[in-house]
Amino acid sequence: MAKPSSRQELIDYCKRQLGAPVLQINIDDDQVSDVIDDAIQFYQEWHYDGVEKMYLKHKISPEDVERFNNKEFSYDGISPSTNNSQTLITTTAKTISTTDQTLIDSFDVDFLNSAEYSIEIIQNSLTQTTKILLTHDGTTSYITEYGTLFSGNSAFATFDAEISSGFVKLFIKLNSSNTANIKVSRTSMTVGSSTFTGGTPTTWEESTNYISIPDHVIGISKVFGVSSNWVRNDMFGLSNQYFLMDMFSFSSGFAFGNFDITNYFMIRQYFETLDMVVNTGALVEYRFNKRQDRLYIDIDVERIHEGNYLLIECHRALNPESFNQVYNDSFVKKYATALMKRQWGQNLIKYNAVQLPGGITLNGRQIYEDALAEIAQLEADMPTKYTLPPMDLIG
Repeated sequence: MAKPSSRQELIDYCKRQLGAPVLQINIDDDQVSDVIDDAIQFYQEWHYDGVEKMYLKHKISPEDVERFNNKEFSYDGISPSTNNSQTLITTTAKTISTTDQTLIDSFDVDFLNSAEYSIEIIQNSLTQTTKILLTHDGTTSYITEYGTLFSGNSAFATFDAEISSGFVKLFIKLNSSNTANIKVSRTSMTVGSSTFTGGTPTTWEESTNYISIPDHVIGISKVFGVSSNWVRNDMFGLSNQYFLMDMFSFSSGFAFGNFDITNYFMIRQYFETLDMVVNTGALVEYRFNKRQDRLYIDIDVERIHEGNYLLIECHRALNPESFNQVYNDSFVKKYATALMKRQWGQNLIKYNAVQLPGGITLNGRQIYEDALAEIAQLEADMPTKYTLPPMDLIG
């Protein structure tokens, strides 16, 4: 069948091109399926006939509004502690001489899982060292492991932690008014499943300002429906107001048969250019990557309202099951055949130069190398013969 119209017919076509049924094509059914999938994917992503231009609309849901108002946090890198200027995290000893609580360190309540400190305290020529482990379970914070420093049998310093104004805070308190020198270093801390040493992770904030996009969308070229447009939004837009004010000359010129359309055309072009340059038209700033299936819209969240519609101009991959002409595309047939030939040769490489009954020599490597050359030529032809040129090259 010279014109395959289904997946199986394309498979049969490729095998016939490789010699079946005269020759046995040594390739597994799963390998055949992978070959066809790879050929169709390459066709959809590169060939100008592999996609169709579409306009898709999306109604903004309550979940979209909530997601646009939320944020995701990530932690990366190490920087010095900047939680509070009164903290005792220091490389040199600091003097404390009060029985009031003295702040050692503090963290955003949503930031910290645990932090370990190495503490050295000197009082009356007595030096002691200990470790403090500050842990946080999301609702309360508590200290474990050596929460008190002793002088003889009596405690002269204790540690405490509390949650206040959205921060987890660690304090030290002297049990007498005697002066003490204290040096505190943070040895490690844990945020989520990540452990950091020597400092505080840098906090990065990312807005979840995206809308999920179907996976068949290859690229998005325009987004409409969110941004207002003072140039041509409605009858009060700049463009319409201009033509309303000039309506007399427009109508009179047309009525007498001497209306010059050149002036009208030039003015319309001017408004289109103005709209594009200042970016105040129906278009909005957006980001899209087909591997994420997310359309990020970079606008003020106050302009996202439940029930409103977004319209996107996009290119989506043709579904070969719905448009079976894809299976008969000349490039798809050649490319799928070359991929199948490469897989066949790869299966036979280990049997290279094997002598078969009747004097026939099996040469899997030659099949493999011939297929590589065919694939390389087809892929080299794709950008010059089968792909639309970039817009700046279209005159």
